[in-house]
Amino acid sequence: MLVGLIDARAEIEELDLRSKRTVINALTESALLHARTLCAIFLSEGREAEIKLETLLAQFSPTEEQRRAIYEAIHQLEDAYGEESDHNSPRFIINSMVMHPTVHRGDYGVYDGVVNKLVPLISQVMSALQAMFNVLA
Repeated sequence: MLVGLIDARAEIEELDLRSKRTVINALTESALLHARTLCAIFLSEGREAEIKLETLLAQFSPTEEQRRAIYEAIHQLEDAYGEESDHNSPRFIINSMVMHPTVHRGDYGVYDGVVNKLVPLISQVMSALQAMFNVLA
């Protein structure tokens, strides 16, 4: 879904400028929602009932090499996602400027940089997980 949203942003060239920006903003905000959810899963954050990667991985037996690849990708994602207290971090921007109606909310649709920063790292985690599942299959 996340990658499809990113790809869809490139497919709207035929719209008039105002409609194009509206659609790009909507796709970007949707991508940020999915990125936020995947970050929470991959970083094993959230409430007890929420899905966490560490819980999912406990059901499998990844090799040491697979585990290292997964956690290396996760650490890169975690570093890039940042801390809630850092007002320049993707975590703060997504939570306080996009998903919640706070006084920190920014100009509508200026979140492309966050998407561009997180999507490659989320894709790395997904690739590492896919490599593990392919071997286990």
